Order: sequence, then structure tokens, then C-alpha cells
Amino acid sequence: MTTLKISVRTTEVVRPVLQHLYAATRGPNRFNAPIIVHANTFQGAGLGSEKPVDIVPFLESAHQLLPESILSLGWTTSSFEKGGGDWTAFNKLDWQQAFRLLQLLRAMERIEPILLNMRLNDAVHSAEVLEWLLGIDSPPIYLVLRGDVSDVVDSDSPLRRLARIGIEEKNVKKRRLLFDLDESWRNRIRRFVALSKSGGDDNDEEFRRQQSNKGFPSSSHWLSLQFPSSNPAAGRSSSPFLSSTAVLSPKGVAFLGWPNALLLYDFGKFDEEKEENASPKFKKQLVEGRLMFVTKRQTKQKTILPQRKSGMVIYLFDQKPEFLNSPRVPNSIQAFIGYDGRVSLENKNLNKIGLSEFYAKSSTAQLPLSNCYGFKLLDKGWRVEMEVWTEQCFLSDELNETTKFLNNEDDKRWISQRTFVQLDTPVNSNKKRRNIAVGKSGDGAIDFLARDLYYNNSLRRTNFVGLQKNFFIQSDLTFKIRF
Repeated sequence: MTTLKISVRTTEVVRPVLQHLYAATRGPNRFNAPIIVHANTFQGAGLGSEKPVDIVPFLESAHQLLPESILSLGWTTSSFEKGGGDWTAFNKLDWQQAFRLLQLLRAMERIEPILLNMRLNDAVHSAEVLEWLLGIDSPPIYLVLRGDVSDVVDSDSPLRRLARIGIEEKNVKKRRLLFDLDESWRNRIRRFVALSKSGGDDNDEEFRRQQSNKGFPSSSHWLSLQFPSSNPAAGRSSSPFLSSTAVLSPKGVAFLGWPNALLLYDFGKFDEEKEENASPKFKKQLVEGRLMFVTKRQTKQKTILPQRKSGMVIYLFDQKPEFLNSPRVPNSIQAFIGYDGRVSLENKNLNKIGLSEFYAKSSTAQLPLSNCYGFKLLDKGWRVEMEVWTEQCFLSDELNETTKFLNNEDDKRWISQRTFVQLDTPVNSNKKRRNIAVGKSGDGAIDFLARDLYYNNSLRRTNFVGLQKNFFIQSDLTFKIRF
């Protein structure tokens, strides 16, 4: 089947062009082929004269007039591509751009595919973000890699990571990497894929790390619960076309905008008798992970109110998960890690008469301000302990691009700071371990990504069952795309 591809170059012509396409798809002589609408919505590197198309009216008009079309996004032409520019310039997709794009798409409740068009070296410098984006189920995002014999890449390691996307997926429909490359680059990428499948890619540290973690419980056991809100500020951020949401990917879950979601751990079916009769040491449960905080563009530090306690919160609670009706869990133990380094454990379940006389209400600590933190939370049933430390992450534009792919440990000048807090808590009267949920608190101007979220306990679980309380039902759609 023939596919029609339309490129829109300026914001002013977006709506007129889409109106013409809308008219062409209606009536007895309507055009029935799939339609791809492309626009360069990201500013390219260099001093190119081309101005990007405003992404908000582009997405909004396409949603209203051509909701079934496939949208293609790209970068404006760089000075090098025009000739006579800096050949080292590249276009990088950063976390701020990726999170804003997802908020826009979720606001439209879009389920049709999105194409990202990138040159090889641009994708190499955006590998971490792309790995996360391509793992999202709804809307499905595809990466179109473009390159010819004249293209060069600054590092092979990120290209190997991109080449591996989807190779372990038996379902071809979930493979998200498309190629518009010359034969030399196709052969090179095929070689990367072959090495990955055979396990012969010994020079790739990231590949070896992933292989060593294969037996560890994965993030697939976390369920996303999203709650409707009557508060307009909670549903949408400062932009009239941005939603608040939680976005799941195998590479982590992003909490975007104002708090309106929980990430609940699915315990599956336990043997209740075995659970009740188990000794206390077998009722311990450990949650660990890594956090990356991302402040929205044009957000000034002084406009973020400390009173809002912006950050990640882990709820430990006895209430049955199916009775949750809010992203804030009352009567719970709350473990908080703030974007500004504040760390705390709080007893919010001292509702029984006299308990407050025997248990402290909170335990707090302070770390230096950092974009990234790692943490381990241990729930012993009668005491909760949490260790938090600062980590390096690549959010700064001042980072040396020639060394950004080196292992963080190679930077001898940087020292991780750690802190530890603990809090005695009331013991669960029904002798069962507490439920666990991860959520967001505070300001909508700060987003965060929780990565490598793992749960571990001493009891073997059996069958996994999902809660029938997902407010947003996602479905996989299949599209055949031809260029």
C-alpha cells in the first residue's frame, strides 16, 4: 500500500495543510492510504537559519484533524548539513525534551505511532534517553536512524546499545528501530546485533552489566495506578497542553507533572499460612533503585517552594491496594528523598491511642544537592532503615562530550556522599508484610525518573496477578510503515 508523507516546515502552515489533508480523507473520493506528517520540531545544532515548528500547535492540530495519522518529528537542518559549518555539532535529545514530549502525547491520549528521525551520531549522543523512550508501550515511539557513508560516530558503545533494542523481543511488532542507512552502516549494525546475540560483545561494559542482572527481579512487577483529580493544577502543569502522568518503560518509570500516580509492587499470590508462620527475619523486604531529577526548562530554583517537599516518596502501608483512591496513602510509613537532598522517614500511621508515646514521628537527614541519587530501603516489620547516596548523571550541558561515555568511576575528583536514617515502627497486627507503593510529592515543575527499581524478600512468590484498577488502559497497535 502506498504511504503519503507530508513535511510541514513552518508553524504558520501547520493548520492549513492539515485542513487540506482532512478534506482529502473525507467524501466519496477520499484518500485511504496511511498518512505520515513530518515536522522539524527540535532546534538543530549550529547556526542554521531554519526555525523549528512549534510542537504544541503541530501535535494539537494533528490530534484534532488527523488523529489516525502517523506523526514524524525531527531536528532543523544544522549548519554542517547546509555546508560550511562545524562538522562536530550534533543534535542531542535530552531528558527535558523527552519528558515534555511524553506529557504532550499523554494529554492527547494518543495511541498512534510517533517517529523520531535522527542521524547516527545524534542518536549516539542520546542513547540513554532513546532506550527509555523506545520501551514505552503507549504511544509507541519508533526511531528512524539515518546515515550514509560520510557519517561518523563519536563512540561505538552507545551504537551497540541502540542496535540491541528489540533483538530479544520475539514479538516483531514491538521492535522499534527502523533504518534509513547505506549498506556499509547496515552491515556494521548487523555485526553488533550478531555479537550481542552470541554473547561475544566482551568490550561492552553495559552489556556485561545487563547480563549479570538477568536473574534479578525486574521492573515488570510494578503496576501503575493513575488517579483522576478534580484539581486543575494536578491534572495539568503550567502549559495548557501538558498532562501529569506516570510513564512506564523497562528502563524506568517517569513521574511527570503534579502528583497523580502510584507505582505499586505486585506481590502476586503468597501462601498466607506460610506468610503468617514465617519468622521475623523472613518478613524483611528490600527496595532499591536510582533516581534522576529533571527540572523543567525556564524553571528558576527560587520558584520551587521547599514547603511542597518535591521528590520521591515510598509508602509502606497495611491497607488493601484495591481500596486506594488517591496518590497519597494515609496511615503509612513514608520514606522521602527530595530533589534538594532532603531525606526522611515518617510515621504516619500512629493513629491508635497511645502509639505516639512509644514511637518517634520522624527521622531526617540532608545530602548535598544532586541531580541523581541511589537508595536502599529495608523494611524489617518493626523498623525501617534507608540509605541514600549521591550519584553522577549526565544532565549538565557543561559536561565534556569527549569523555561523557566513560565510566563514572574514572572521575577521581568526584566523591559520593551518603547518609543513613532509621525509624522504629508499629508492628503489623495481622502479621503480614506491608504493601509498597512509589509516588511523587510536591511541585509539578520537577519531574523524576526512577530506574533499576528492584524488590527482594525471603519468601518465594508463586503466580503473579494484576490489580484490576488501572485508570488508563493501554493497548498495543500494529502499523506497517513504508518510506
